[in-house]
Amino acid sequence: MSLKILFICKRLIRRRTIQSIAFALVGLLSTPFCSFAQGPGAKSEGDLGRIEVLGKQIPVYLDDLEASVFSKLISRIHEEGGLDLVLSILPAQRASKLFSSGKGDILVPYPLNQQELTPGRELDGDFLASNPLATIDRHVLTLPGRDAITSPEDLKGLRVGVTLGYIYGNLEEIDDIRLISATNQVSLVKMLYSERVDAVVSFPFETKVIAKKLELAPLPWFDPDYVISRSNIVMLFRDTNRGKILQGSVNDTLAILQKSGYLDRISQTFEVEREAEQTFN
Repeated sequence: MSLKILFICKRLIRRRTIQSIAFALVGLLSTPFCSFAQGPGAKSEGDLGRIEVLGKQIPVYLDDLEASVFSKLISRIHEEGGLDLVLSILPAQRASKLFSSGKGDILVPYPLNQQELTPGRELDGDFLASNPLATIDRHVLTLPGRDAITSPEDLKGLRVGVTLGYIYGNLEEIDDIRLISATNQVSLVKMLYSERVDAVVSFPFETKVIAKKLELAPLPWFDPDYVISRSNIVMLFRDTNRGKILQGSVNDTLAILQKSGYLDRISQTFEVEREAEQTFN
């Protein structure tokens, strides 16, 4: 009798062990972040430990843990700088709110207007910015068939779509302009094609990619010479001792990537295609 009980117990232990392993594998496969863990020979950078990176989910910029532009950049920063980076991609507003509330070590990507001296001023707290990861321009886009916007005068009396959380220079000073806000870039593109607005202010490359993904046509056009604002895309850190160390480590690594030409290739990714400019002209 005792041998039979022992046999049953062993079977139960095996089953529980197998179940535990299965649950552990499911947990690993469903993890919502990508970890660029340090290898045996990686630098410790002052024992910073695990560094949590909150990624704002934005088409083209950061919408895939491995294939998007800035996830690849974060991987390169890990490789060159030996930082134990853990990337989580979240809806843009949620990522910003979490960072503002004290969660995470780094927020990316963050557009910093070149005239802006205080990074993250719309967030609660004091923040530091990295050196630029890329520089991109915002233009006024319209659908083909409408008059092109080539100056502030052309915006008078129009309904113009903008995205919440961005700075748009002196748009509000234009007479009779009506600014209509969208919560994100996808909503902004949908507003344009549904003709709720006459034009939108956005990054042309990103707008075109979103339109293609939504199977919307024809693609919007713009005047490449009329730039609403120019932004440096940066990483944000907290203005703390840890944040300052991180900022220094990341900037040192960015200097290496700049010298190798890697950062220039990122900027080229967001440059307007010549084909689009030729279509406009």
